[in-house]
Amino acid sequence: MKIYRLGKNARKIKAKTLQIHDFLNLSVLPAPPAAFDWSMVAGMPLVYGMDGNDDYGDCVFVSACHHIGTWSGNTSSELIATAADALAAYGAFTGFVQGDPSTDQGANMLDVATAWRTKPIFNHEIAAFAAVDLKRMDLVAAAMYLFGGLWIGWSLPLAWQGADEWDVSPSGILTGNWAPGSWGGHATHVPACSPRLLGAKTWQENMPVTIPAFEAYAEEGYALISTDTWETLMGNKCPAGVDGAALQAALAQVIL
Repeated sequence: MKIYRLGKNARKIKAKTLQIHDFLNLSVLPAPPAAFDWSMVAGMPLVYGMDGNDDYGDCVFVSACHHIGTWSGNTSSELIATAADALAAYGAFTGFVQGDPSTDQGANMLDVATAWRTKPIFNHEIAAFAAVDLKRMDLVAAAMYLFGGLWIGWSLPLAWQGADEWDVSPSGILTGNWAPGSWGGHATHVPACSPRLLGAKTWQENMPVTIPAFEAYAEEGYALISTDTWETLMGNKCPAGVDGAALQAALAQVIL
């Protein structure tokens, strides 16, 4: 059984991290469909590669590239990253050097999101990002639908090694091999949602994730706002219903 690499460093808590619920007013937005999957376009699946995550801890950058693939595949022509693209970003953001294992130390998602606004990954920058309250599944579903998926950081249990679905223990325990983080931290693009399952893209697979598993093991999540491959900020509002001007003004005041 092949055990692939992880690479998400421990979650950082920053008091001034922007929260998507401060800018997303669910009361005035149409409810998302009960089920949707941005990784399927015209009945055909988009392509999500391994991008080096079988050998290196570059999952933060692989999942970032997967976002760009989803956004571009749904708006124009799908852009498919390679291992070279993901590893180049890994090196640019963290100092990783292929052939030097001491530099393969993973990355922190919040640090990368902050830098990503001015530093490209796979030739694309983001306009903004905001954290999502993962305890609010209504907000998770809405943000996932409006922004073409969410960027989720996981605290994986050892019990999930080799699993074909991420679920909770049959007995409900969160100890031993089922303890969050007993395997390590991982980052994925999550573009699909239904009442029972979410769909995460990891290690060239569509990984089904039950809602209880998401609630138990999803450690951090971010809505990423792209200006060129998904939503375009237009005036004071972007098509997703986010107050773009207020979000950008708030970002300018945040000291990270």
